[in-house]
Amino acid sequence: MKKRKMYQKIQAFKKQGYCRNEIASRLGIDPQTAAKYYLMNEREFRAYQQKQ
Repeated sequence: MKKRKMYQKIQAFKKQGYCRNEIASRLGIDPQTAAKYYLMNEREFRAYQQKQ
């Protein structure tokens, strides 16, 4: 899954009230990855993408 798409999906689940572990389980990703994107705001995500 592309990083932007994953970030958007995680943020959508977050807005619906899902916790990080529930999101990781639903998307089939590592809980640490879910936590990383869960805690980022849009500005932080853009900065993160530029570093990659």
